[in-house]
Amino acid sequence: MSQGCNPNVVIIFTDEAPNLAKALVAAEPEAFRVRWTRQLDRGSIALSRFQEMDAPVRWWHVSIPVLGWNGKAAIALPGRGGAPLVPGEGRVNRGRPVSDQFNKVIIIVDVNRVEGIMLPQLADYLALVTLAQIDPESDMQRYDTVLNVFNNPGAVAGLSEWDRAYLAALYEAHPERIDRADQATGVTNRLRREEQRLAATAPD
Repeated sequence: MSQGCNPNVVIIFTDEAPNLAKALVAAEPEAFRVRWTRQLDRGSIALSRFQEMDAPVRWWHVSIPVLGWNGKAAIALPGRGGAPLVPGEGRVNRGRPVSDQFNKVIIIVDVNRVEGIMLPQLADYLALVTLAQIDPESDMQRYDTVLNVFNNPGAVAGLSEWDRAYLAALYEAHPERIDRADQATGVTNRLRREEQRLAATAPD
């Protein structure tokens, strides 16, 4: 592990995925829904689905707001005191750029449900759902994406050009908090430009 690296992704392989998900949430509920601040998770209904769903892979992301200038938490955290002390300003964050970063990602793989999937396919699938907070109930069939690997394993080799374009658009979009619709528009516009580029360079 690199110096200064704080691992925040846990991937668990098990043959008791639903039971494990329920046990983890019951044992550490605040690891999934931290109630002392407004967190970027998918809410209590989605957390129930995370525990009860019948899927080969399930995932849960939690984010926290951080100050863009130093990457430190922009909110008070239990056991860590208040927000960072800004020289000359005290503990004041108003007007400063704030971004939302993943605090933790928890992924559970049901080994009974991934038979027939090649390891590179599974690795790419896990990479995508780690790097992006994707709605597991989204219909992705019209897209060329590794997210369709369990529906059509033979048609998906791994991360597609669309997957790479999506991740590039997501991470190149304005990271600081602005209007949610503007952020979504920024990602969409970047993705469309990349799709147009790929279409223009594709062989006839």
